[in-house]
Amino acid sequence: MRSLWWFLSRVLAVPLLAALLCAQSGLRAPRIGYVRDAGGAIRPLLGVRGNFLPGGPLFEGARAAAFSPGGGVVKTDEEVLILDAQQQVSAKLSAPAGDALFALDAGGAPAAAYFPQAAELYRFAGEELAKVECAALRPEDPVRAIAANAGGVILLAIERGEQLWMVSLRSKTGAIRSEVLLPGVSSALALLPGGAIAFADGAEAAVRRRDMSETRFPLAAPIGRLEPIGGEWVHLLSEDGRSWALRVSADSAELYRLPGGAR
Repeated sequence: MRSLWWFLSRVLAVPLLAALLCAQSGLRAPRIGYVRDAGGAIRPLLGVRGNFLPGGPLFEGARAAAFSPGGGVVKTDEEVLILDAQQQVSAKLSAPAGDALFALDAGGAPAAAYFPQAAELYRFAGEELAKVECAALRPEDPVRAIAANAGGVILLAIERGEQLWMVSLRSKTGAIRSEVLLPGVSSALALLPGGAIAFADGAEAAVRRRDMSETRFPLAAPIGRLEPIGGEWVHLLSEDGRSWALRVSADSAELYRLPGGAR
């Protein structure tokens, strides 16, 4: 019993002490970004690496989300909400029903959205969604992730049979620029700035860089979804509600289990 209390005192002491100090001093805990929990609530993710605490819900009923330090974008059943840096809704756009995948540009602004149930791709044109027609988009070939590059380029990770392909296209015309096979990458993935890819591989989370080097972390549950939290952070959400925060920088990667409200 003594060993159990010794363990708990050390595991819980740091986050509890931080919370008490913030409450007593009026200080705000650092915020690294925002996560969408298993119930569809959008919550701020507070704390420091290794000691995170999800805050109270800002939105309910989110089907998908992506965030950057400058704002975010959230999909409800039939709308896309564009959020400013204070997470206030700056625009509401009508959109196809169901889930969504979002791409943010280098400045963190919404660049593109893919709606799986409709198998349709759109680019953000100011406060409007403009449909992008592309021959690579077919209902039988699901898009698993999207990203935005400079020069109006959209990247799509498309599943074709048992293979995953990276398709690069022009956002305004839908013209295909290139197609590259992604060997060994699963369909649960995120396309990261700088060309890195984060993906789930069975009982592991993996980060593959452009030079094909990989960093891997053990996981306690299969991952079903990866979404940008903000900056260098990605949220990994398992099918049973457990979740992790993955930080990918230019030369390192770190994985942290999330407690409480991000389950």
